[in-house]
Amino acid sequence: MLVGSIVENPQDIKIQSSKDETGTLLTLRVNKKDMGTLIGRKGEHISAIKLITKLVGFRKGKKVFIKVEEPDNKPKEVK
Repeated sequence: MLVGSIVENPQDIKIQSSKDETGTLLTLRVNKKDMGTLIGRKGEHISAIKLITKLVGFRKGKKVFIKVEEPDNKPKEVK
């Protein structure tokens, strides 16, 4: 919900969750046009999102980490 409110293409957001002994890892993918907005100037947006996520996890006694996955930069094949 937090990421969806700042990007232009919220329908393209994909979040994968995986758990291990260190905590929960949320892998976040957005439309490549939204990467700049998600990261923000000097990484301010993504840093704030990571901080909020960690604080919510901390309140629930869990460790939560966010990883932003780069969108495919491969050009589409033309047939």
